[in-house]
Amino acid sequence: MGLKIFHIHFRLGLLLGFLPVNGPLAADASDGHWAYERPVRPELPRLAKRESQGSPVDHFIQDRLAKAGLEYSRLAKPERQLRRLYLDLVGRPPQPEEGLPFLANPSSREYERLVDLLLASPQYGEKWARRWLDLARYADSNGFQADQLRDSWAYRDWVIEAFNSGMPFDQFAIEQLAGDLLPGATLTQKIATGFHRTPTCNVEAGVHPESNRVNQVIDRVNTTGTVFLGTTLECAQCHDHKYDPISMKEYYELFAFFNNTPLEVKNTSGVTWDFYGPKMDLPLSRAKAA
Repeated sequence: MGLKIFHIHFRLGLLLGFLPVNGPLAADASDGHWAYERPVRPELPRLAKRESQGSPVDHFIQDRLAKAGLEYSRLAKPERQLRRLYLDLVGRPPQPEEGLPFLANPSSREYERLVDLLLASPQYGEKWARRWLDLARYADSNGFQADQLRDSWAYRDWVIEAFNSGMPFDQFAIEQLAGDLLPGATLTQKIATGFHRTPTCNVEAGVHPESNRVNQVIDRVNTTGTVFLGTTLECAQCHDHKYDPISMKEYYELFAFFNNTPLEVKNTSGVTWDFYGPKMDLPLSRAKAA
């Protein structure tokens, strides 16, 4: 499933209730917690009125409206539809000339053409990649006190391109977690592992390099759990998790996966350190660098 389709399905799931947003804090050991059960395709609701627009999604929308005693909202005016579409897909309102074709012919066909046009726009990836980059704790600086700049923009650009190219989500995940370990790893697959190089870095005077390295490993474990497993792991740093089936032993077994990369440092003034590696030189054409 490409990232664009995944994004659309995920938002529909939240809207229609396919993805549960509440539940018991703890689960019966024999039944299991809803968050850890394999998703199943729900049956389509039976509708009193056969008003389906041809998509299974419409069945769920109509079912929820009927249960709440609500009707569909009136169709928004073309100007509002246009503004909503641009803000949602590319994060900005349309330029006057961009909206003229749709406003002159606000048909379903023209609307679909406009959706396809925006999904193919580079601005789509620039907007929606930000959501992932926030989860990946991306920043252009170290994020701690002195907040020195870091050269991590190549990873940012990789995420944007992944969204714009419709990269399948499994490939998107694999390349970030272990792109450099794939057979014959390409340069872009190695860049994808920049996901692991975005923790905060403490460069204040007197910091202990090993303490800083361990804190970054912990950050990688916790972020990987939140982003890819959909659950917080921090509690298991100090004790077995009170609610989720994660033991302290299992936490540090996962920790071991990320605890095999040295942090290259050099002493710059007797009390401060420069954390600079491991790193990879990135060949760029002069035009791309500009």
